[in-house]
Amino acid sequence: MNEVITFIRAHQQEAVEDLQTLLRQPSISAQNIGLKPCARMLRDQMVKDGITDTQILATEGGPEVVIGKLTNPDATKTLLCYGHYDVQPPDPLDLWNKPPFEPYIEKTEIHPDGAIFARGSADDKGQFFMHIK
Repeated sequence: MNEVITFIRAHQQEAVEDLQTLLRQPSISAQNIGLKPCARMLRDQMVKDGITDTQILATEGGPEVVIGKLTNPDATKTLLCYGHYDVQPPDPLDLWNKPPFEPYIEKTEIHPDGAIFARGSADDKGQFFMHIK
């Protein structure tokens, strides 16, 4: 476990920067904005992080599906992780403290160490991104 924690600490800043790059890419499915570039960005990130068996699959009328596989020939079980890279429209814009696709880190009462704020940071780019990392 110490090796995992050491790795996380050594790569934390890079992971935060990579996530912020993904958050800057609009991917609004309800308005068909930025979905294809975001799918490619996601696939490229997966490859960068060692998930080289990747595919982007077209769907009928929806966002493309990005699939990545890591295979261990000694494994006896399969783990499936799911997430979605599309987000809801950020309207009304006047309720945002900053532009919704410009991530920033801020300390708050419930996030004393700081949290990333941007459209998609909590639903769902942030969650599935940790699976990739």
